[in-house]
Amino acid sequence: MAAITAVKPTRADFRIIARLLEISSGGFQQSAEAYSRVSDVFQKAGGSWEALFKGSVDDLSLLRKAIKVAISKGIVPKKDVE
Repeated sequence: MAAITAVKPTRADFRIIARLLEISSGGFQQSAEAYSRVSDVFQKAGGSWEALFKGSVDDLSLLRKAIKVAISKGIVPKKDVE
């Protein structure tokens, strides 16, 4: 069985968050803790994962806003450039 990591998340919500972070610029550290915090904020703001997976544009917009706030507050840190 493959190891579960933040780079290859198995949870559907984590995969969507990871993909949106990758699309935004790809320069962010992937971590399960950051995914979990973004997911919690999304749900507390009234977002529904079920509606999102069924194609809700409003929920996708809310998730993007939650990710944007997480980036601006440093919850999702940028990768170190070496």
